Amino acid sequence: MPSIEDLLKADAKKAPISATSGTPSTTERFDEKMASIHISEKEHSTKSQAETAHLGYVDLASFAISPEALTLIPENQARTLSAVAFLFLGSEIRLGAVDPADPAVVELAYQLGERNQAKVIIYQITAQSLEKALLLYAALPQIKPVVKGVRITDEELDRYRALTKNFPAVQKLLLTASTTDV
Repeated sequence: MPSIEDLLKADAKKAPISATSGTPSTTERFDEKMASIHISEKEHSTKSQAETAHLGYVDLASFAISPEALTLIPENQARTLSAVAFLFLGSEIRLGAVDPADPAVVELAYQLGERNQAKVIIYQITAQSLEKALLLYAALPQIKPVVKGVRITDEELDRYRALTKNFPAVQKLLLTASTTDV
């Protein structure tokens, strides 16, 4: 009598993704469902752990995270601390952390509260919730500093010093240079 693994392997050989219909095979659907169940179990376990520690819990996969909250913590710091701000109400900040008891996370919460004159509440989240939240950093607009006037770097000055040893060289450079270079 064949085992379940043998039947699944045989099923996978017989029914791969159909090239015409594009539907997933039974094995792929099974794997997706098992991954979904594993994530649900992890979320439930983390929720129980948070309740035991008298902390709040949030599943960020089903929570709309505001861009204003995301900008409170730089992405690299959020990745390093495994913590992300997910709600900013002006007088209140909600911070999700994989390890809320981590002294670095507690210090971050204190700094956020002081900097924004707000009350910070720390919630426990799973690594999957954190990853979903970190993906949202890619959608944030990148703010570039506005440069007023002309900015000349040391490298540019050194390059032009080498090209302009005498007056005829300067005159030749001015005739051939672009308006920006002039």
